[in-house]
Amino acid sequence: MITSENINEQILLSTLYAEKNCTTYQLQTLSEASPFAINTYLTRISQQGMPIFAQKKHDENYLWQVKTPLKVLNYVALAEKIAPLSLRYFPILASSNEDLLQNQRNLNKGTLCVSEFQTAGRGRRGRKWFAPFASQIMFSLLWQYPKGTNISGLSLQVGISLAQSLQNLGLTELALKWPNDILYQGRKLGGILIELCTRPNGELGVVIGVGINYELPQNEEIKDAIVQPFSALQENKAMQKYTRTEILAYVVEQLRQDLILFGAQGFRPWQKKWAQWDNFYQKPVQLHLEKERILGIAQGVDENGALLVRDEEGNVRTFHYGEVSLRPL
Repeated sequence: MITSENINEQILLSTLYAEKNCTTYQLQTLSEASPFAINTYLTRISQQGMPIFAQKKHDENYLWQVKTPLKVLNYVALAEKIAPLSLRYFPILASSNEDLLQNQRNLNKGTLCVSEFQTAGRGRRGRKWFAPFASQIMFSLLWQYPKGTNISGLSLQVGISLAQSLQNLGLTELALKWPNDILYQGRKLGGILIELCTRPNGELGVVIGVGINYELPQNEEIKDAIVQPFSALQENKAMQKYTRTEILAYVVEQLRQDLILFGAQGFRPWQKKWAQWDNFYQKPVQLHLEKERILGIAQGVDENGALLVRDEEGNVRTFHYGEVSLRPL
């Protein structure tokens, strides 16, 4: 929720997107929020990159309109390109990961959920994921492995797969930051969020969420909300010849193949590949735990994808997902 009033963001924006123009009073029928709250929310979301604008009709009843043309994904072509995967496409969605988690019992392995804008997109540790409308490559993929499969290191393998795909398309100066960030020229280009579920057949369900910046945000509010240096694909001339649809289709197909390999081989074959992409290998780092900070030298990862650090006493220590944030000194 954006305000203390009852605004369903996904319904509100989806309706406006579908109708292309609506008055405040028309949108008010979709929620219990006041016209003031609706106008305040839509004004703020437009400032954050949603392609809408308002014309004042009378007092608090504005005419809200969608800017056109919109540079949206070609979802028909995408569905053809990603076969045998199946596609769920939403112009506006709360969260692609959450959509798959909530509906996974009725979805097949290999279902891809894609959206142009997410009202409740999130990253690791529940952090808010900021993305203006149609400015990113955002998707979630539902996969599964037999019950009991060791999926340690999966987020690292996904990162390697994505980085390799982007490099194949011509993007250079890429690196990976443990455990789930893709870097371009040392700045964050994308992130990975993996969540688990139990499939109806008892197998281990995996929802792989990916966000990759396609264009840099122009809005200062979004820039200020992002707490680390960031980058985008369109900064690189080699990537400017591809549409978002083409890039998305390519990286998803490569990821599909790599997920099959991971199921057969686990993370061990990817351990050496990680060293080729590791932005902090053999560099001084500081690790922030809940109650302490550790200084040391990064030593790569073990066969399960856990981070290895040689501390100031010379001991090599192991750190797992969710325990630590990694920063260069």
